[in-house]
Amino acid sequence: VRISRKEGLTMADVVIIGVGMTRFGQYADRTYVDLGVSAVTDALADAGIEWPQIERAYCGASTPVGPFAGNRVGHELGLSGVPIVNVDNASASGNSAFHLAYLAVATEQCDIALGFGVGQLGRGAIDASGASTEERNKNVASASGGAMTIFSLAARRRMEAFGTSAEIFGRIALKSKQYGLMAPKAQIQKEFTLEQIMSARMIADPLTLPMCCPVGDGGAAVIVTTPTVAARLGVTRTVKVNTSMMFGETFQQDSAWGLDSILSKAALRTYEAAGIGPSDFDGISLPA
Repeated sequence: VRISRKEGLTMADVVIIGVGMTRFGQYADRTYVDLGVSAVTDALADAGIEWPQIERAYCGASTPVGPFAGNRVGHELGLSGVPIVNVDNASASGNSAFHLAYLAVATEQCDIALGFGVGQLGRGAIDASGASTEERNKNVASASGGAMTIFSLAARRRMEAFGTSAEIFGRIALKSKQYGLMAPKAQIQKEFTLEQIMSARMIADPLTLPMCCPVGDGGAAVIVTTPTVAARLGVTRTVKVNTSMMFGETFQQDSAWGLDSILSKAALRTYEAAGIGPSDFDGISLPA
């Protein structure tokens, strides 16, 4: 038991007892429901429990999957009565689902909660839209708010403000590709050199194709509970969740790109809530 920074709220300790994940890729023969069922089933097996033992479930899924993704996965797993909350928070949908599952256990709303995410953005999903190739290309070309447009502008802003070179972004991509080679469920498992990354087709200057995330399909799931319940279930291999926090955008009067400010404030508050600091980490995973 620990005390939250908000009004002395008592929060229960939370541990992860089961995880599951599909390999990410482009599946013409599998729906997001299939991928979600596979991920949740693997997490249940990892925890050594059954679907009816889940008391709360939170599903992260963004467009074009639809608003009832979690319910459709739940129907396939069985109508056990578990309430399923669907979360669409763009790229943070899966993280948001985990955050809600964590809070459900930490605030003692339930003993066992599931956070999972599904996505289907590969070629199969695009082809299933029914639009012609010309229409799809036109929509993509006119997407001024597309991810790579936004990130290329952010990269340019950083280059202007801090003198960051395009090679730095290439080295970040190279690091990610090297991790992918070691991850059996990563979508891209191909060896790259820095030269190949820098000379590849330009997508949105200064970002080349290997610097961009691929579209794809997949599912992942995490089951959380308290240490006491884990012991009662006979689960001896757990991972403690020190804290889980979320932060949104703030208006930046003097900055066109305020993400660095958001991240620094979020990190400081998270360190405070967890009671640790940067020097306590042996490694950091920073999706970007």
